[in-house]
Amino acid sequence: MGPSSLISNDDYCVQQSEAFDPWDDTSQYAPTPGNFCRSPASPSDISCTNINPTSPIDYASPQQALSQKKSLPLLQYLDWEEGRTYDEDPPTCIHYLIEWKVTLNNRTVVKDTEQDLVLAPRFYWRLFLQPKLKELIIRKYPHRKLQLDDTSVIVSATRQKGFPLRYDGTDIDWSSIEKQLFDWGDLFLTGKKLKLSVSFNYIENTQVSTASRRATDKQNTSSATQRILQERDHQICAEEEVSGEPPA
Repeated sequence: MGPSSLISNDDYCVQQSEAFDPWDDTSQYAPTPGNFCRSPASPSDISCTNINPTSPIDYASPQQALSQKKSLPLLQYLDWEEGRTYDEDPPTCIHYLIEWKVTLNNRTVVKDTEQDLVLAPRFYWRLFLQPKLKELIIRKYPHRKLQLDDTSVIVSATRQKGFPLRYDGTDIDWSSIEKQLFDWGDLFLTGKKLKLSVSFNYIENTQVSTASRRATDKQNTSSATQRILQERDHQICAEEEVSGEPPA
């Protein structure tokens, strides 16, 4: 089932999320270390994430949702309290988890899980998961140029058939994903686990990486040569001081 088939609901208002490149506005390549802030985006500084907290999806507030056929909301940024433990019984919002991995040339290189989330996925991605992904790629592959080929997402619930979705780069339609989680809010109330399985699939630009490694090797060789020449000059000066004559 494609993304468009998940949002046909007259009683549910969604707005297409804007395309968002994980590295910058012009390139799909991992940036050179030092050219961007490695610290995860601070939830208290919402301006840094270019998010309009009032526009993405018109969910009901937690109190309104409970009075409307027991439907539960995904918390939007303005409704979310950082550091709060949302362990109410009965729950007042949808909880879900994200299992994510990074593949390089079709081989899994990293796996991780974000547990017990209540903040809507689009906000969690921009505030936490996206910065973590950036930091990981630069730390793990500092001298290799990786290109994000696509992102695959499976929205699933316990004993429910998952909905596989695919997006170019990280141009993810969070509206359709959040819509499906919202529709499964009644399953969460019955004890079912809601999950997003996300795979960030990279390929390596071997030509760029090879050129970069050659430049690094050349620089290291040049530095070693300079060190040898300096040591030789010091030895010549020492011999001249001892003998009083130019060294042989």
